This record gives sequence, structure tokens and C-alpha cells, in this order.
Amino acid sequence: MTSANATEAQILEAFSAAGHDYLDISDLVFTHESLEDFRVSATTWAECKAVSNETYTGFNAVEFDGVQVNPGKQRHALTVIDFGDVRASYK
Repeated sequence: MTSANATEAQILEAFSAAGHDYLDISDLVFTHESLEDFRVSATTWAECKAVSNETYTGFNAVEFDGVQVNPGKQRHALTVIDFGDVRASYK
């Protein structure tokens, strides 16, 4: 799945601007969940140290830091970028 609003190159450029260089489109997870859905989900995770709103190459994004979905699992960062018709995430 990709976006009707952004080319594959634009999607990868946005993630590069977020500090995720050298990604392939297959490294990303695409979803129809909104950025707000992700923010609400974060309240149910075992831990999320920080949430920040960002904009990368003109696309709204949310950065989650110190995410631990379930107790005992490894913590990681999560970047979710909104491309209008879909959101793409990378951890």
C-alpha cells in the first residue's frame, strides 16, 4: 500500500527528514489509522516516554519515544507520518 497523495520517493524523503535514512518502502508499515488513533493507543501502552508533533517535508507526523507496548518487551522509538489517505510508520 502506498499513498495517492505522495509518491514512494516523497514518502522515503519524509522519513529521511525524520532521521531514518536508507529505508526501503518495504521497511514501512502502512495503515488507515489516524495520527489521533496512534496518540490514543499510546495511552494504553506499557510505557511511552514522550510524544511530539512534527512536520517532515510538509507532512504532519507524530514521534513517540521510549515505546514499550507490553511489559518486558524492548523499548523503541516510533515515527508515524500522515500522507492524507494513509499513515506510514517505522520503528
